[in-house]
Amino acid sequence: MATEYDRIQNRVDTAINWASANPILLKGEIGFESDDGKFKFGDGATAWNDLSYALPENYSALINRPIISVKDFGAKGDGTTDDTSAIQSALNSLLNDSSLYFPVGTYLVSGLSINSSSSTIRKSRITLFGDGFGTQVSLKNSANSDLILADNCPQLTIKGLCFDGNKSNNTSGNGVVIQRSEFSIIDKVCSSSRNVSKRASKMLAPIST
Repeated sequence: MATEYDRIQNRVDTAINWASANPILLKGEIGFESDDGKFKFGDGATAWNDLSYALPENYSALINRPIISVKDFGAKGDGTTDDTSAIQSALNSLLNDSSLYFPVGTYLVSGLSINSSSSTIRKSRITLFGDGFGTQVSLKNSANSDLILADNCPQLTIKGLCFDGNKSNNTSGNGVVIQRSEFSIIDKVCSSSRNVSKRASKMLAPIST
């Protein structure tokens, strides 16, 4: 018998439409703003405009703190813009024990790397996270590259992200490759076309797809 899984679709709309409709979300219900990646939790009584955001409205205020957003570096997440340079800049800026947030959207890239052979600073204990099914990182056509290569990045955590290796439009490369990165965690990740793989790494959690 095939295993069946339930999938939850959260409510998503633009900031202007949310403000105009001003709905009351159910207790615990999440509402995402598709144009800026911010979101709120409902309490069953308070209208949208009177709810506080679950994360700070201005991520630039967190630039010197452990959590930053790819949108601080110019990533669009609109499914058409090449976000490679913006996201790679965000990855390059990460320090040990820091996190990179991907707001809701589809981020088109030609290949990303963490601690590539050209990097002079090795990173450890960093986290890449998104909002689950609403956040996707996709490989461009004819990129012929790994979608993400994490090399020598111990205790890396990737969670709440979807990856599309676009296999039908690329002749080489893999999806997400994690190598020489001991004690890494892959949690609540979905993938298509190409797999999330690991090379010579100790994993604390199984790969979830």
